[in-house]
Amino acid sequence: MTQGKGFLIDLKSMEDIKSFANTVVKYDSDVNIYQGSKSYDAKSIIAIFALDTSIPRFVEIISNDKEEIEDFARDMEKFVPTKEEQDGQYTQLWL
Repeated sequence: MTQGKGFLIDLKSMEDIKSFANTVVKYDSDVNIYQGSKSYDAKSIIAIFALDTSIPRFVEIISNDKEEIEDFARDMEKFVPTKEEQDGQYTQLWL
């Protein structure tokens, strides 16, 4: 059974975007990034650059491989906003 594992992430700079793009392409499974009600292919650098960088967004890997999901979780840690950052921006994600 395929399952997803997702995270709220914040790509604040061009370096964050590049690092994120280089990270997600190494996964064989689908990785989606969500902004509002729309989803995008997180492996598409064009899609990533088209997103609003002023607010955090949700990213999800779709996989049934537990090891891959765990690796993805570790890789996403550097993009997860702090609790303080989330408090100020989290509501914007869903407006």
